[in-house]
Amino acid sequence: MKTPSSIFCALLLGSILIAPLGAQEVDDDAVEEAADAAEKAAEEAAEEAAEAAEEAAEEAAEAAEEAAEEAAEAAEEAAEEAEEAAEEAEEAAEEAEEESSESAEEAEEEREQQREDKVDDDREDESSRSPIARAMEIGLDDDGQEIQFGEKLLLLDDVDLARLQANGFEIVERNDLSGIDKVLVRVATAGADIDRELEELRSDLSSLEADDNHVYRPSFAQSTGSTVYRPASFIGRSSAARTADRRIGLIDTRLDLDHPALAARRVKALSFVERGATQPQVHGTAVASILVGRTRGFEGLVPEAQLFAASVFVSGAETGVTTTAADLVRAIDWMIKEQVPIVNMSLSGPPNAVLRAAIKGAQERGMVIVAAAGNVGPTADPVFPAAYPGVVAVTAVGPDNRNYRLAGRGPHIEFSAPGVNVMAALAGTQTFDLQTGTSFAAPFVAAAILLECETRNGRCKDFRRQYSGLVSRSLDLGAKGRDDVYGYGLIRP
Repeated sequence: MKTPSSIFCALLLGSILIAPLGAQEVDDDAVEEAADAAEKAAEEAAEEAAEAAEEAAEEAAEAAEEAAEEAAEAAEEAAEEAEEAAEEAEEAAEEAEEESSESAEEAEEEREQQREDKVDDDREDESSRSPIARAMEIGLDDDGQEIQFGEKLLLLDDVDLARLQANGFEIVERNDLSGIDKVLVRVATAGADIDRELEELRSDLSSLEADDNHVYRPSFAQSTGSTVYRPASFIGRSSAARTADRRIGLIDTRLDLDHPALAARRVKALSFVERGATQPQVHGTAVASILVGRTRGFEGLVPEAQLFAASVFVSGAETGVTTTAADLVRAIDWMIKEQVPIVNMSLSGPPNAVLRAAIKGAQERGMVIVAAAGNVGPTADPVFPAAYPGVVAVTAVGPDNRNYRLAGRGPHIEFSAPGVNVMAALAGTQTFDLQTGTSFAAPFVAAAILLECETRNGRCKDFRRQYSGLVSRSLDLGAKGRDDVYGYGLIRP
């Protein structure tokens, strides 16, 4: 293959050869032949160069095509390998998740078994020590009041508790009450004179309050007559709307939150009874519906308020519906921690030093407690917590503003409210029923106080001034002024 340099040499040589001939007057034919030869040689060289360039370009294109094919194959192989790796990783993740889930389930099952074993062990241990662990029996104290048999209830601080334990007292149950900064304990009384032993230590236990674990019951009775009182007629909607950002408490039975009157309400509920115990719902559901219920054809007193409901009652075939001072104290402490300023307690029972101390602690923190006056008759002794100082005691009146015949009376009665044939939700159904008793009058007063009070941080601000306003607006019934039957009269919000 001729290159441009070889072509140039040929032309130069031709020029050299031709020059002498020109000088010697070579004829023109010879010159033309030489030029033709040179031109032909140049054309041939150009053709050869073009062919060479074309061949080189084809070779380069082929090489590039082969390289591209190889790169594409390599990329495809890499993609396949990456896909396989991703599938393997996904399978590994699924296996790991399954193993983790199985491990978590096994761990939970093991923890549950340990808890059950511990409960069984505790029950066996307590059974061997005292009758406290067995089914609780209702007994009577020296005054004939119902108590939980076999135990004593103590309320004290941590320092005094340590002293108590150092003296050999057997603690059955301990509850730390951060709301009132105390410790609530139950101690076994079997085989010991607890009262005498506590009396000997009382001078060293300055914070101690002690009493039996008294029994309390709901305050309701049988409805009679056909007149129906609807809660919504007591408070106008514009007034009730003011409670949208406020809290109100209820210590009662468990609630039927599936009932239409409560299903869409703002309710925070907590149970204070032992797991597995039978919890009645009728009483608490009725009271709750009077307070905050709302559904088609029914509206409670303050349906926009948020209800904090403590379940404290259990039901037994022989004992009926009951709660204890211990559970009431724990429920009150919870209300303090939840910053609930007004609490309704539609229940009654005997005086109890521990319960009184807990209520006093709650009142010191700004809580207002409203309680039913009880349905044990007009000549019966006052019931508690209604008769404690500072607790707002409520009696019931009928549509004619006459006092309910079984309602409690006494100097502690402060207000009257509708409590005969009050329309309320019936637990376990989708319907309503008529309820009678001071239990169903108390929520009217609790709602009126909620409307009246300026609540802040769980306190009813300046309650005494607000209370005076409620007194002045009440409809005086019975003897002029305050009396033991109607208190200051029918409350009017």
